[in-house]
Amino acid sequence: GPKDGVCRLAFSHDGHFLAAITGQGGKVFIWDVTSFLPIPVPDDDLHCTVCTWIYLTKVHLYTLVLGSDDGRIVTWNFNARAGVRFYDSHKLPMGSVGGSEAAIISLGVYSDVVNPSRNRARVAFSHGNPTEPQVSVYALSPEDGFVKIFSVKLPAKYIPRTVAFENKTRHVLVFSRTGGHLALLDGKTGALIKENKEAPLVMASVAVNESSDAFVSMNGQDFELYRRDSLCHTSLLCTLPCDPPLVRYPKQVAFVEGSKLVVGGTDRGKANVYDTASKQLVGTLDYPLGGLVQPVATCSTEELSYIAIAGSTLQQPSSVLIWVKR
Repeated sequence: GPKDGVCRLAFSHDGHFLAAITGQGGKVFIWDVTSFLPIPVPDDDLHCTVCTWIYLTKVHLYTLVLGSDDGRIVTWNFNARAGVRFYDSHKLPMGSVGGSEAAIISLGVYSDVVNPSRNRARVAFSHGNPTEPQVSVYALSPEDGFVKIFSVKLPAKYIPRTVAFENKTRHVLVFSRTGGHLALLDGKTGALIKENKEAPLVMASVAVNESSDAFVSMNGQDFELYRRDSLCHTSLLCTLPCDPPLVRYPKQVAFVEGSKLVVGGTDRGKANVYDTASKQLVGTLDYPLGGLVQPVATCSTEELSYIAIAGSTLQQPSSVLIWVKR
C-alpha cells in the first residue's frame, strides 16, 4: 500500500476499482475492490493532485482521469474484457489547458457512465493559478482523446477549489475556496450565467448531490449542508458538527446512498457519517492508525454502497479502508 499519507480517493461508478493519490510525490495506486488486489499502473512521471473515473460502455473501458501539479491531464484506460490491464492513454501536456502550468485542483465529470457511440464524456478542470484562475471543459472519447469545448479565466478573487456539472443542464458550478463566491458557467461556452457573491465564506471542500440542488461544504471546522436553486441562491439547511480541528487541513466530504447520508473526514482517526434527514451524526468509521483522515470516497449501486477512507499523515505509511453495505 501507500508509503505516505493519502490525499485523494475515487471509486469507479460500480465500485469495481478504487484509486488513491499520495500527498507527497503524487503517486497513484489502484485496487480491484472485488479481489482487494493492487492493479499495476503505468510508469509515468506524473505528480498527481486529483482523480476521477469514467466508464465507457460498448468499448468496456474504465477510464481514470488524473490531474497533475504542473497542469497536465492524463487518462489511464483499463479494458474490462481483456483483463484488467493498462490499455491506452491520452494526455493534455503542460500549459495546453488555458496556457497555465499551475496545479489542477479539481476535476468534475458529466456522468460517470457514458455510451461513446452516442455521447462523449465531458470533463471539467480548474487551475490553482493565484493570479489567473481558470476553468476548462473538454470532451473525451477513446478515438479522439481530448477535444476542447472552452477555457475561461475567472476573476482573481476566485480560488476554484471545486468544479461540478449540473446534471440536467451540463452547466458548470464553480465553488471558490474563500471569499463567498459561487458561479454558474454555461456548459457550451463558459459564459457566466449567474454569480452568487453571498455563498459560504469558506468552502474548503465541497460535494454536490446527484440532483445538483444541494451541496455540503467544509468551512474549516464543521460541515454545512446547503440547498441551491437554479439561480445559485443558497440557503443553509444545517451544520453537521465536528470535533474542534487539531490541524487546518481541509477534510473531504461526500454524499452516499443518493443524498441520504454524508461522510466527512476528521483529524481524529475516524470519518463521521451524518443522516441528512435527521441532520445528526449516526456513526463513525474508525481508522486504527489514528491521526488525520482527510480523504473519503463513496459509491452507490442498486445493490451495494461503498465508503473508503485513508490516513493522510505525511511521511507515514497509510492504510486504505473500505466499508460495504448491502
